[in-house]
Amino acid sequence: FKKVFDTIDMIFESVQSDFSSYLFTNKRTKNKDECFKILFLAIYKLVSENYIILHYEDTAKNIKQAKSIFDSFTKMSKTNYNDIKEAVNNLYGILKSSFSKEVPKSNSEMVKEIDKRLNYSKIERQMVEFKIGVSNFKSTSINKSVISDIAKTLVAMSNTSSAGEEGLVILGIANDRKAYEDWYSVFKEQAVINNQHYIPGVTREAEKLFGNTDNYYRMLRKLIQEEPISSKLKNYILETFEPCDYYDVELIVFKSKRMSETSLYNNEKYIRHSNETVKVSK
Repeated sequence: FKKVFDTIDMIFESVQSDFSSYLFTNKRTKNKDECFKILFLAIYKLVSENYIILHYEDTAKNIKQAKSIFDSFTKMSKTNYNDIKEAVNNLYGILKSSFSKEVPKSNSEMVKEIDKRLNYSKIERQMVEFKIGVSNFKSTSINKSVISDIAKTLVAMSNTSSAGEEGLVILGIANDRKAYEDWYSVFKEQAVINNQHYIPGVTREAEKLFGNTDNYYRMLRKLIQEEPISSKLKNYILETFEPCDYYDVELIVFKSKRMSETSLYNNEKYIRHSNETVKVSK
C-alpha cells in the first residue's frame, strides 16, 4: 500500500499538482473518493504485477486522458462494485503503456538499512541524518557549513551512549519538503519517494559541481579529512564512507560509531538529542 501511495505522489509531483487539483476544477465534485479508489486500485494492480513507471509525466498525462472514466462516477448518485471493477480494469489498460516490467534485484544490506531508517519517526532518528546535498544548488561551490554540520553530527552520534546502532549521515535525501523544492527548482527532475521522503540522490549536484560523481566523492573525502574531528573517529569515517545505489539513485553514506574515547569536533563535545546535534561541556 505504501508503495502505491508513493507512486501516486510521484506521478502528481511530476506535474506539480495533486490528484484532486489535476483532475477536477470544482472542489465540490461528487465521488472524488471513489475516483481516487479507482486510481489506487489500478496502480496497485500494476505494482503487484512488478510493473514500474518509466515516465511519470507521461503517466500523469494518461490519467488526464482517462478523465472520462472518472467523470462518469462524478455523475452517479450511487456506485457499485461492478462499476468500480470495470473502471479499474479500463484504467489499468490505459496506464500500462507508461509502465514497464521490473526486473527483480536483490537489495544490498545498506539499501535495506536505509529503507528501515526512512521509516523511523523523528523521535527515532537519533542515529540517522538526511542531507539533500552540500551546496545551495544554484551556485557552483560547496557550502562548507554543510560539511561542518555533517562532521559535528558524526561526532555527536559517536558520543551518544544510548544508541544501539551505527550512526549514518546519508547524502542525497531531503530532510524536508522545502529542501526538495529548492533542489527541484534547479534540476527539474523527479525524485524517488519512500515513506514521504524525497530522494533525488547526489548525481545531479555532483555533475554540476565537479563533472561526475567520482570527483564529487573524492572532494568529500578531502573536505572530511580537513575537518577538526578526533583522529580515531575521522579514520573510521574515511575508511567506511561509501556510495550506495539506492533504487537507481546514488547516495553517499557516512558512518559513525562509538570509539574507545570521547570524540570531539574542534576540541568540543557534541551529542545527539532526539534528531538534533547538541554541543555539551566535556
